[in-house]
Amino acid sequence: MSKGKQLIFVDDSGDPGFKFNRSSSKYFVVCCIIFDNVHNAEFAGAGLKVLKDKLGWKQEREFKFHKSSPEQKKAFFNNIKIYDFKVRAVVVDKTKISEPLLKKSDSFYRFVIREVLLHYDYMREAKIYIDGSSGKNYRKQSASYLRKELNKGNHRMAELKMVNSTSDTLIQLADMVAGATRRKYEKDKVDTVNCLRYIKDKVDDIWEYGL
Repeated sequence: MSKGKQLIFVDDSGDPGFKFNRSSSKYFVVCCIIFDNVHNAEFAGAGLKVLKDKLGWKQEREFKFHKSSPEQKKAFFNNIKIYDFKVRAVVVDKTKISEPLLKKSDSFYRFVIREVLLHYDYMREAKIYIDGSSGKNYRKQSASYLRKELNKGNHRMAELKMVNSTSDTLIQLADMVAGATRRKYEKDKVDTVNCLRYIKDKVDDIWEYGL
């Protein structure tokens, strides 16, 4: 990987469905973890592996926000304060979406990821890694669409890959931050750990789409 390229790790929180009477989430969040160079990304990835050892975890175990206890969340967000990265995210209140085409999981998912990546001009020429581990068709079918959409006009990305979060701690980092961001908007839920306050200096922007 070129040391001059940004690396962006993307994951989401919530689900892209619209069956609110059947447990679809109200909010859908896409989070981008942005490293300015490979060195910073590798340092953070290695540090998260060390944290797993300290927690007594096997390396195969993933950091997942919704599966983490308050103590594990606190340990995680305390740990990542030392790493050099930026956070940019989009939060969508799906109850405000009225366009029929977007009320389909695959179309909505692709639309939101495209929008968040095009929203920030300085992401040009970046290498983008998106969680594709769930096996959901809407994820698998997104890669070719995004490669096309993100290489139009003045936008040119260097590379886009769908990667497995099981083996990528930086996708796991995106998962944890995406989950913490969604929790901020879920006023009906109470979390004993306000995770975003640990990394408030790293949060570059949270774009509230339609809120």
